[in-house]
Amino acid sequence: MHIYLIPNSQPNQFSNSDADANRISGVMICVPARSGMRGGAYSVAEDIAWEITRRNIRVYFASFNTQILMIQDYTTKRFVTHSLRFRYAAIGILVLYLKSLRINILHCHLDVAFIAASSASLAGIPSVRTIHGRLNRPGMLAWQEKIAFRLAVSVLQQRIIAVSNQVMVDIVNAYNLSPQINVFEIPNGVYLNLPQSQEYTSQKQLTFIFVGRFEKFKGFKELISAFTKVYSQYPHIQLHLVGDGQEKHLIDPQLVASGAIIVSEGWQPRSIVREYIRSSHIFVLPSHSEGLSVALLEAMAIGLVPIVSQAANAYNIVENHVNGCVFSTQSSEQLQECMRFLASSPQYLATYRVAARATVAKNFSMERCIDRHVALYQQIINNTPRY
Repeated sequence: MHIYLIPNSQPNQFSNSDADANRISGVMICVPARSGMRGGAYSVAEDIAWEITRRNIRVYFASFNTQILMIQDYTTKRFVTHSLRFRYAAIGILVLYLKSLRINILHCHLDVAFIAASSASLAGIPSVRTIHGRLNRPGMLAWQEKIAFRLAVSVLQQRIIAVSNQVMVDIVNAYNLSPQINVFEIPNGVYLNLPQSQEYTSQKQLTFIFVGRFEKFKGFKELISAFTKVYSQYPHIQLHLVGDGQEKHLIDPQLVASGAIIVSEGWQPRSIVREYIRSSHIFVLPSHSEGLSVALLEAMAIGLVPIVSQAANAYNIVENHVNGCVFSTQSSEQLQECMRFLASSPQYLATYRVAARATVAKNFSMERCIDRHVALYQQIINNTPRY
């Protein structure tokens, strides 16, 4: 085990003094991160960790992928990094739990809250992607993860936080867990004070934006097909693609050369992605499977109109023709209809964008999210004896 300090931070040793007694108990927030890319789940988990620390709860933040397991104490600003190469994601998860147990012994009592970003990242269900972004013997991975999670919940008494009701149902069914005992639903939250996008006017190009991996399970093929056909009818529209992936060859170079498609390839800082979103008008989420998209919530908070698939787990967020448009999963034709409708009837954009922001402000603010986390963590800490 090696200790690293965050740049510009001061060494801060663990203390057993009376002044530090109220921070002896704490929680660990764990989130899977794809190798070489920090997605929305990782970013929002970092936000949650910082906000909870500000409320005088000791927080450890752990992330892991196929290359590395990283644990950071957000209270003392220390990194605890253990480099291991994992053949299977489940082994990484298991090592993470053993690592958290070691911190229990060395430093303080620690209850773990695992933020489950999606069914794919947690449940190891066959035919879905693993936490490190590859299909890697799903059957093998399923039973390995099942053992790891059963150990985590039954032996280490860890709590699992699901970001949506569907994810919670998937977890409960996959591992025979008890809702409100082992698994809790706390939706993601986003900041509401983000700079707003400008309303669309007929003198501008109507910009659709996609943020994510250019891969099959993200609905990338359907998106490219739908946009190409709609663009042939409405040349005032534009598509901004932010990300990277195996299906980037589907992008027509001629549409890129003409400016109809803009590609911002590779990992982008959150501040840059938010600027891309703010300069757009319509956010497209055509995923075949999704937990609760942070990019979607931020886009709606910024003032974009969403187009989402039915599998995007946004059924309680986006209401068809009220604050956005919803289409059947993997249906390029229905996605075309949504894009064509908004391209041909821009007068609905102003109404939808106001309704979209109101939805996020009411149900998915960062403050509301943190309140629910803190209430759960305080309950765990108060009901657990200290060592």
